[in-house]
Amino acid sequence: MNVQVLAASAVAAVIGCLFIVVAAFSGVSNSSGEQFFNCQCDSAIGPDPSATTTTTAGSTPCDSDEEWEPSDVPSTNPLVSMTVAPGETEISDYHRACMSAIASGAPPLQTPALRNANTGFAVDCSRELAYAQVGKQAGGPDAAQGEVIRDLVYAASAAVPTGRCIAPADGTVSGSTGSASPSAQSGYTMPTGSCAQTADQQTAVYLPNTVAGQALCGQRVRLGAVSPGDLVFWDYRDNAPTRVGIAVEHTRVTATDADTGEFVAGLMRVVAVDPATGEFTLLDVPSDSDARAKRVLAGAAN
Repeated sequence: MNVQVLAASAVAAVIGCLFIVVAAFSGVSNSSGEQFFNCQCDSAIGPDPSATTTTTAGSTPCDSDEEWEPSDVPSTNPLVSMTVAPGETEISDYHRACMSAIASGAPPLQTPALRNANTGFAVDCSRELAYAQVGKQAGGPDAAQGEVIRDLVYAASAAVPTGRCIAPADGTVSGSTGSASPSAQSGYTMPTGSCAQTADQQTAVYLPNTVAGQALCGQRVRLGAVSPGDLVFWDYRDNAPTRVGIAVEHTRVTATDADTGEFVAGLMRVVAVDPATGEFTLLDVPSDSDARAKRVLAGAAN
């Protein structure tokens, strides 16, 4: 699909173009097109501030019960080639910002958010490296926290083929939590769009150095399935996250649906910068905030 200019008279026309894309994937109906389009925007720039409809607490437009086969998902996001005509006035500012971010950042096409916890060497390594960062100064605002997260993710992903979990700054082997160093294993797969340079499962992940840039990478994760190594973004302003943390524990579930047992609410423990002190610290991010989670590391459950 090659759409150079999207001169839609309304958002519905934008969504209509997505129907063509979605219909090409087996198991996804045209009726799901609007939800998946909203999932692309929600993943790229965060929640729509003008949205008036609400769903289950802790859920997002990407938490769909419908799935499609990974083999049916293109390797690149076909929405990247879409642009909105400058004179188009009927599309919302949010969707215009969404299409602009997708066109410039070329994020991966998002499938329904992952439900499984991630496991594996890179996951364990990222947890150790993140815990070792607690108490250290970030060195500055957005760029500094983004650079540290980038370096930790790179070190954890690069450790998979070597079997050695080494901190990127001082070269010391991790183990800050008192646990044994992770053991190398095989059989890991990369989540879709992890910002790796190739599809090779051994490829190291090198993220952008800004929080907003990192938010475009990776595959969406249900907030109830967040695992160590997953990135949690929150405090969205002007269609971009201003804070990022790297998860160090699995989501602590605090509420489930009485009828289905599905996740409703929980806390995601992350290592992130405390704006008050400028230091990396442990934080519990609630799922009922504007938090969004992405998976960028290879693991056994992707």
